[in-house]
Amino acid sequence: MKSMNRKDLEGKVIAAYEKEFGASALALDTDFAKLGFNSLQRVRLLFVLEEVLDVDLAELNLHECQTLREVIDRLDRSTTL
Repeated sequence: MKSMNRKDLEGKVIAAYEKEFGASALALDTDFAKLGFNSLQRVRLLFVLEEVLDVDLAELNLHECQTLREVIDRLDRSTTL
């Protein structure tokens, strides 16, 4: 995958989330628990992001993230992207 800027990364993550889970107007800081997210949905989001971003995300421990902003921050800091 080519390197992408923060804004493009945010756009791809939000679009993947909205498409997969049908959410819209999502705030980046909304806690997954408040959205009713369970552990299986978190894993599903990771698989979707791996497809969209064309990268292996296993080493980033994204399952520990509580919000989309945390996911994006961790992706943005990663040398994988």
